[in-house]
Amino acid sequence: DTSLQVVSRNADGAVADESCVSPSISADGRFVAFSSEAGNLLLDQDMSGQGAQIYLYDRILSSLRLVSVNSENEPADSSCVKPTLSATGRYLLFASNAGNLGSEEGLGVQCESRGFFRRDLSSGAYERLTADQLGIEPSGNSSPVLSGNGLALAFVGRPPATEDLPEPESQIYLVQLEGEADSLVVEEPSVSRLMRRVNAAVAA
Repeated sequence: DTSLQVVSRNADGAVADESCVSPSISADGRFVAFSSEAGNLLLDQDMSGQGAQIYLYDRILSSLRLVSVNSENEPADSSCVKPTLSATGRYLLFASNAGNLGSEEGLGVQCESRGFFRRDLSSGAYERLTADQLGIEPSGNSSPVLSGNGLALAFVGRPPATEDLPEPESQIYLVQLEGEADSLVVEEPSVSRLMRRVNAAVAA
């Protein structure tokens, strides 16, 4: 049977009062990330006027939390969009030019153009990738996609203009990231476990 539920709702069950977009789901289906400008998704904080933020819903705990925050639990100071999750939901990547997220070097410095943030949700640590660092201008619809292990990023970007090519076309780029790989442990099918036991018994 097919079951349908709304995950863009607060702890009291009220659905978001603004549109929610760009859902991303972990490979095991536990976590769902999305972007929204809704003001009512947190019971203890009115998010109205904060711009688009990234929320994460945990289907096991039936809980929703704001994840585009810094170490002081302050929301990003610029809109965050296009979330994408790694296999288990350990890594979250999104596009933003926020200046209050990331390393100390990045705090307070907004990017003139949109860059990317990858957050390790197990530790809270951010990695920031700006257009200057990449050498490529992410397009307005950059469509970032994070690999299952969280260590590779593909996105749409526009190469620097040249005299011969003043208006270059968008291209697809791949960036290798550092860190510990996210891995999804897939349970061995019951039939396979049974056959392994049978083969072991026969061999004995």
